[in-house]
Amino acid sequence: MASDIELVQIVDAAVAEAVRRAGTAMVCRKGCTHCCIGPFAVTERDLERLRVGFGLLDERLKERMALRFAEARETMREEFPGNWVSGRLTSQEAADLFDLRHPWLPCPVLDLETGACSLHAWRPVACRLHGPALRVNGVDLRHCRLNYTGVGVEELRVAVELPEEEESPLTYIAWAVRP
Repeated sequence: MASDIELVQIVDAAVAEAVRRAGTAMVCRKGCTHCCIGPFAVTERDLERLRVGFGLLDERLKERMALRFAEARETMREEFPGNWVSGRLTSQEAADLFDLRHPWLPCPVLDLETGACSLHAWRPVACRLHGPALRVNGVDLRHCRLNYTGVGVEELRVAVELPEEEESPLTYIAWAVRP
């Protein structure tokens, strides 16, 4: 199993290559937040990375963000697809159905005033992979609908092989920081 640092480096290198290839067809930028709206499952490894980043923030920002984490958890309480206390999900399928109930819920690390990710350097792998045209372990990921307008995506798609990961319980970012 690759270390978290190695995993992030592999993903970030593939994304950088995809951005380089796409040139002006890649419009992802700070302030474009449509991909930061709606819940999605993350791994324990992602949560640990987020916790590290959160620990490095100044106290005022931590207090504000802790409130956002708590609000997001409370919003998702009803019909949570797993153990609400731990945040562990029963299955990806249950999470996918649950996500459809909250398509408007902003990510708790999204700064709603600036449109920036407050923990960008520590963001989950799913966030890192969203946007560019990538083929991960032989599977084409859906790219952001705002990218690649007017160009052929397939010739710009970047293939990346990610190391096999241990099975990890899934949860939501809102469980990264708890009181």
